[in-house]
Amino acid sequence: MQFSAQSNADKPTNSAIGKPMDRTDGRLKVTGAARYAAEFPMENLAHAVVVRSTIARGRIQSIDTSAAEKSPGVLAVITHLNAPKLATTDPPEVSDRYLKVIPVLQDDRINHYGQHVGLVVAETFEQAQYAATLVRVAYTQERPALEFAANLHRAYAPERINAGYPTDTQQGDLERGLSAADVRIDVTYTTPIEHNNPIEPHATIAVWEGDRLTL
Repeated sequence: MQFSAQSNADKPTNSAIGKPMDRTDGRLKVTGAARYAAEFPMENLAHAVVVRSTIARGRIQSIDTSAAEKSPGVLAVITHLNAPKLATTDPPEVSDRYLKVIPVLQDDRINHYGQHVGLVVAETFEQAQYAATLVRVAYTQERPALEFAANLHRAYAPERINAGYPTDTQQGDLERGLSAADVRIDVTYTTPIEHNNPIEPHATIAVWEGDRLTL
């Protein structure tokens, strides 16, 4: 690890650190006036609600959509049994041992809790919500891996991580830097999980105009 002294003249003058910053969209978001992807008024929209897995790992043994299909306003109920086949789109720069894209509604395999196992399409959002509760799914459960600590023996370092970067990198001489430092602080810090999820609803709008699809 390399160390060098930096004079005040070398410090950037346009740094945002320590300064209050106004977000362009901040006022709209905190006042509830921001418009998100699913909030644009469109005519003759159908509404879809996802049915999610209630187990963490296993297979779908059976799925009964008959009650949902008969529910008022329902236009379609899609599962792995009748969904169109999708092409896989694994990112080429990332090893499939680190990240693998799993197309939804393609087979009976359950890989995680909350996985999409069905989609109910209806004339209104409320009709789709209600009909989604009528879908009955039976599972063959398998033992999931729920705790990292209990599965450390299965851990490995992938050859490449996101964007193709090496798993581990090292630069400079850490021990030399520590021994030459005037002050050393030896503390262990832990942080909780942080998500960079947006505050908008998990929804969007799809509009067909001839053979053109706008999302």
